[in-house]
Formats: sequence, structure tokens, C-alpha cells
Amino acid sequence: MLPFFPKPYDGELLDSVLARFHIRSGNTHSRQTIKQIIGKENVLFSFDIPSRIDTLVNRIKFVSELDSDTIINDHTLFPYYSFYAPSERKARLRQNMKIGNSRQVGSIAGKSSIKRIRQTHYHFCPACFEEMLEKDGEIYWLRIHQTPGLLICPFHDKLLHVSDVEVRKSNSIRSKHPSMMKTSQEINIKKEFLPLYKELAQQILKLYERHLETKVDYWYVKEYRAQMDAHGYVNISRNIQINKLVRDVEKRYPIEFLNQLDLDRVEKWLPRLLYNNLDRVNPLPHLLLSGFFENKGAKTYNRPDKLFGDGPWPCLNPVGDHFQEQTIKEVKTRFEYSSKMPYGVFQCYCGFTYQRLGPEKNYKERFQFQKVVEFGEVWTKKLLEASERYTLSELQKMFGTSDHTIHKVLREHGVIYQAKPTKRGKVLTKPEEYDDIMLEHVIREVESLFQSERRPVQLTMGYLVKRVKRGHMLYMYLDRMPLTSDYLNGRIESREDVEKRIIDWAIKHLKAQHIIINKTQIKRVSGIAKLSENIKQYIEYEFNKLNK
Repeated sequence: MLPFFPKPYDGELLDSVLARFHIRSGNTHSRQTIKQIIGKENVLFSFDIPSRIDTLVNRIKFVSELDSDTIINDHTLFPYYSFYAPSERKARLRQNMKIGNSRQVGSIAGKSSIKRIRQTHYHFCPACFEEMLEKDGEIYWLRIHQTPGLLICPFHDKLLHVSDVEVRKSNSIRSKHPSMMKTSQEINIKKEFLPLYKELAQQILKLYERHLETKVDYWYVKEYRAQMDAHGYVNISRNIQINKLVRDVEKRYPIEFLNQLDLDRVEKWLPRLLYNNLDRVNPLPHLLLSGFFENKGAKTYNRPDKLFGDGPWPCLNPVGDHFQEQTIKEVKTRFEYSSKMPYGVFQCYCGFTYQRLGPEKNYKERFQFQKVVEFGEVWTKKLLEASERYTLSELQKMFGTSDHTIHKVLREHGVIYQAKPTKRGKVLTKPEEYDDIMLEHVIREVESLFQSERRPVQLTMGYLVKRVKRGHMLYMYLDRMPLTSDYLNGRIESREDVEKRIIDWAIKHLKAQHIIINKTQIKRVSGIAKLSENIKQYIEYEFNKLNK
């Protein structure tokens, strides 16, 4: 047990505390002091993240209130090396600092990733030394001044000095005390880099102040995502524009400055920060990226939730009692991959849902839409009521849609629209008289579809409506055209029906090439994205027929 142990000053490095203990102990050789505090004479005590701290605490427990966690948190560089590390790695580093050896500690901390910039001599700030002498009556090494990458004192904004006291001089603890310093030299950097080093110094100071905050593993990934989103580095499809970010970071930090920090290859280290698979975590890239976003300020770009301006947005239900009133509070943004354009989906409480392309260029665009996604209960209920009193033309104007859509919605609700007399007293259409002509058009189109040599297309009512002359009458009056209705009965295809025709077409196509046919080729040529079990069985059946 030790007879005494000096009380560490705020922010003092543990190595400095041990040097003060050695001088006051009266020991003539450093080996005596090392054996007192560790129990062995030939132990290398790392200056930044030392090991065997539990042994030290156990030997000073009767003369000091210090515990291992206090020493690690307040008097070593543990916060710097562990701030961005996942909880498991952080706990392992802490545990090895307590009971492990220096080699294990260095490996877990990832010190090899900053090997080029790790200092060989203690750094100090003359202004800080003056304050120490005035306040405490002696000088000591501050741990923050020994942080890799820190060249400016964060308390005084002055360049640090490099002493002639070596950090790795293991044979003499006494020589590590700042009073043993004979010469020193101010760190020399280019003037244009001063603002960047001052910014980095403040980032490091914040790191030490925040190191006890509880954070989930890889918390910084979410923070960087939010910052990139706010500053225009995430496109509407939610992909990171990494090349743009790399270019802007390189503009912010000159290559010579980055080279001094061993971070000149931005295209290598920057992408690694954005994903949570890092093994050894170098804090400097994180600090630079954080400083980069802070420098950009609160400026925002066309974020996905701002492509359509600020809400609320109007309901465009033409028959709602709140038509064009600002009732929609949220917009869902989507991305159309074919056109590479964003679009917003707006849904009112009445159920009327529409979408329009973005970004919004002016306020008038708020009262326009490209497509109705869902009409909603209010719109549908009023259409059912109005269909009994108004003509088709009047309904189109009232409900802002086509006759085709009106008939479709009515049929979905079991209502067959009956043509109303016009102002001249005549019925608009007599579908029964048009049945023969419609049948000819439908037969011609159906036969053309099934006889085509191209990849089969599904025969649906919608297909015929678009291609047959006066095709809209198929939706409106098919029940009043018995010949056409009887012909189409059983001919309208399901998705499975057309997929079977596609399989037959694929086999025929492969036969024409005179090659050996297998099931994989049939699937590939058919181009069917997702095969149902029935279609898989059909392919198996047709393939077996080929091999008989």
C-alpha cells in the first residue's frame, strides 16, 4: 500500500500525477515507483490509455478516494478513443485498461489507425501553465493537450508548444514531469489552416465534455443521415450522394491540412463513417465531418418533405363541403423511377386522395393534381345519389372526372347507370341498336390479340375499351348488348390465363431457334417476374410434354 497519493487536478493526465508522486515519494529510481504502484519493475505504463489501473487503485485505496472509472474517464484519453465506438468495444477497452496490458489496450482502441500523428513529446499551452502556477502553485500536463490532432489550445486559441519531454521514456518517471523540461518549441502550421485547427480543437473539447452521454451503438449514422438530408446530400430516392459530399468536404478541408491528419484520402474514409460496420474507430474523421456540417449552418435544401412547400395543403374533392380548404396536414413523398421525378400523395380526412408531381414551383400548383388515387367515401356517396338525377355530362362536370370513371365506380357499387333525357327530351344513347356493330369490333380486336406473334398481352375489359371504337360503351352498357356480352363471357382473361399463354409463346420462340430447351430458359424468355405455384406446375407439364 502507498503511504500517500497526490490528488489529480481537473483534466490532469494520469502520467503527470504519477510523475508528481515519484518526485514527492523520495524514490531515487523510477523502478522503485513503478513497483510501488504496479507491483512489478519492468512494466510499460502507456501515457494516454494506460493499463492495470485496478492494481493502482487497490494500492492507493486507503489514501485516496479515486476509483478506476474516475481515473479512466477524467485522467486518460479513454473518452477520445471510445466516443464513437460501439458499447461492446467501449466496455472491452475499459475492462482492459483496468486489468489488461498496454498492448491489448492499444489494439482495442485502434491506435494504429492514427500512428502517423501520435505525438512523441508532451504538448502544453504556456497560457495554461501560467494559470496553473497562479491557481495551483505548480504545472502539470493536461490530457486534452495530448490528444492526437490537437495543435491549438481550446481554452486560449493559441498554438500549443512541443516540449522536449518524451512520452515513451519508460526508464524515468521523474523525467516526465514538466519541471524537467529544458526547451520547447511552438508548433508551426500555415496561417490559412489556423481557423480549421481552432475549429477542430473546439470539436475535441466538446467530445471530452460529452463523453458520459448515453448513446445507442452507431448513433452517429442517424445524425449524419439527418444532416445530409438537411443539406441536400440525400436524393428523393433516399440514396446518399456520396460523390457530391466527398467533393464538398475536400473543398472545405485543403488536401495539405488533411494530409497532416493522415486523412488525405477522403473518398476512402468518408463512406465508412456512414455505415455501422466500423471495427476500429478513429475519432478525427468524425470530428471533421461534424465540423463540416456545423460550418454549413442551418441552411436547408429541397428535402423530400419540403418539395411541396409547407403545409397544410388543400383538399381537391369537388363535391366536398371543404373544397380547396387547407385540410391536409401531411404529404407522403414518392419517387417515380421511370421519369426520375418525385411526386406527393395528399390524403384528406374525407378520403379523397390525389397525387401531383414535384417540386412545387408556385402556389397555384397546390390546386392542381395529376391523378386521383382514391375518391373516398364522401365523393362516392354523393355520386351514387346524383346518378339518379343528373345526366352523364352533368355528372362529369360536377365530380371532375370522365364518364368511364363514373361508370366504373357505379358498377363497383352494383349500380347500372340509366341514361337520362337531355334538355331536348331525348335519350343520349340506344346501346341495343349498336350491339351487332360492337360485336364485330370486339371479335376483330380479340382475334388480332390472340393471333399476334408478339409476347401475349392480357385480354381485359380495359384493353378492349382503349382499342375498340366507342369502347366506353362496354363499361357503360355491356348488360344491354347481349351478343357482345355472350361473346366476351369466358374470354376475358385472368392473370394466370395470360401467363399460360406467355409460357406457350416462350416455348414456341425457343423451338424456332432450334436449341435444347430447359425450364430455366422458359422462365427467362417468358419474363414473368414472380411465378405462382400453378404456373410452375404448368411449366413442368409443358416441359415434360417436350421430352416425350
